[in-house]
Amino acid sequence: MEYLYEEGHVYFIGEVVQEKDEDWVYHKPSIDFVKIGWSAVDPKTRLSSLQTGNPRELILIYAIKTQREGEGKIHSFLDFARERGEWFRFKDIFSYLTMWMPISNYYDIDKNVLNIERYKVKIRGEDRLIPMPFHVEKSDIDKMLNYTRNEMICNTVLKPTTAKKMYFDTINNIIRPNDEYFRIETRHGWGSETKVALPTLCLMIKLAKEFKLFDKVEEMNEFWAKKSRAITKMQEEEFEKFFPNLFEDTKLESNARNL
Repeated sequence: MEYLYEEGHVYFIGEVVQEKDEDWVYHKPSIDFVKIGWSAVDPKTRLSSLQTGNPRELILIYAIKTQREGEGKIHSFLDFARERGEWFRFKDIFSYLTMWMPISNYYDIDKNVLNIERYKVKIRGEDRLIPMPFHVEKSDIDKMLNYTRNEMICNTVLKPTTAKKMYFDTINNIIRPNDEYFRIETRHGWGSETKVALPTLCLMIKLAKEFKLFDKVEEMNEFWAKKSRAITKMQEEEFEKFFPNLFEDTKLESNARNL
């Protein structure tokens, strides 16, 4: 079983199709199938070896650095779109690919067209091997974490942790080994195994800001704070009825300390 934890890359290699009509006019290129495999060597080397035995042009769409078992997890998850062996139907898995990699930068799924020139510009060098960027301020992430720590708002907490292997999160985004992600737990530290990838959390924050949910939470915080103060005042008044000197003694002691 140790071989499952061997370090390498799960690669996504697309088979480019450029069909021609009856007048021999070539249509714009597209992708029919994607080979999803694992390699201990540079994915570009694997691309070269596969290209030797394939008459169609192959392109390296993306590669995820992970252990060998990551390949099996992705195969199982995408099994509904498997054509044969390690080849999967591109159209059927495109929605997941757009979440896992920046493929929409150069592929128009509505027109089923691959912009090969944009691919060459956007995807070069090690760009294929890095996670998609996200644009959320760290202060917003901290704010989200603080909200989940408030028992009056949420009965679960988001706990940051680091992945030891590849996972799928709650919306089937990929968490890579050594990625920071968040685990949803009950306040007692047990129960849910729900995982949230950092890009997923950033998406949640963007949606929360778009719908002004942070403002609503602030209003809720203020409401509960006022209610808590009112309840405390009522309790003090009730205590004074039964123990009229209790709070007076406390005030006297406080005033004495301030002198």
